Amino acid sequence: MQSLKVLDKVFPYILSGKKTIAIVKGHKNICNGPLVFISLSIPMQQIKFVQVNNVYYKKINELDNDEAELSGEENLNYLIKSIEEAYPDIDKNEEVTVISFGYDEFEYD
Repeated sequence: MQSLKVLDKVFPYILSGKKTIAIVKGHKNICNGPLVFISLSIPMQQIKFVQVNNVYYKKINELDNDEAELSGEENLNYLIKSIEEAYPDIDKNEEVTVISFGYDEFEYD
């Protein structure tokens, strides 16, 4: 099963359902279907299964307020700041992978 490690500060947004997209540096090969989010600090205790329903690629400077809201941030400025905190060496012209997901029940192997 595909998985994605996330920062501890992001994990509560995933658990609560407030976050329905994840933005990851670079071009990641994530497919539609089951995905497990794993907390970086306590990987075996904090996991969340989700259903990926769309994956697309953008440059950071092409992200918008809708994506900020879906990511759990107040606005685009907060989203950009959050990305820069997670990836200090990232450039605003760099590509990111945007993973849209839901919390529907699903079966996984």
